[in-house]
Amino acid sequence: MRPPIHALVALVAAGACVDEHDVDVYVVLPALPDVCALAGVGRVELAIEGPGPESFSIRSEICEVLEGPYSGFTDTADGPLRFSRLEAGFFFVTIVLTDDDGTQRGDRSLPFDSRESDLFVPLDRVDLWGWQTTSATVHLPACDLDPTLAAVHLELTPALAYRPLHDVVVPCARPGPTRATFDVPLGPIAILAEGTLDDGTPCYAGALDGFFDEVSREADLALQKVCP
Repeated sequence: MRPPIHALVALVAAGACVDEHDVDVYVVLPALPDVCALAGVGRVELAIEGPGPESFSIRSEICEVLEGPYSGFTDTADGPLRFSRLEAGFFFVTIVLTDDDGTQRGDRSLPFDSRESDLFVPLDRVDLWGWQTTSATVHLPACDLDPTLAAVHLELTPALAYRPLHDVVVPCARPGPTRATFDVPLGPIAILAEGTLDDGTPCYAGALDGFFDEVSREADLALQKVCP
């Protein structure tokens, strides 16, 4: 005996029903003021691969303040930065950041579960390997003030970085002035200094929270005498 026609329709409808999910994406840059401009980031493209035939990309050209100290991407010109109607399951996303001209500034790849309604993608400085740079000059006037000061050990560490970008010893110039020039990323740079005498005795110390960009490229680092 054949099943009634309405039962067949119900079975077809049930089989055609697919568990689909919308996932809103938040691409979060390091927590620095004006980080979009400092990093030179103006666009993001996200490409995914996943179950079945799912393979496509979305993009945003709106790098903006998100919340508190954080900036990044969560909107497009047409609405939220969103993967729409994904099948339930795990996907793999590749995020590529570029400037307004298409020059790559950074990237990151990671898996995610489409059954989670929000996808947060935090980016560290190491992910932004194309961060804009400038030439910065650090002046050391203490070398001119004390003829027994032989050299200054400098450590330059970008904000939110885990280790110094530059770790060098600068001999005091005779005659002066004494200065050192470095290639540094745009933005805040913490500078630590230790000055040693001719016999190697540490006798001076100093620190500076510097900021370097295309306009501000020089800084004077004062040292304080810490030995008798």
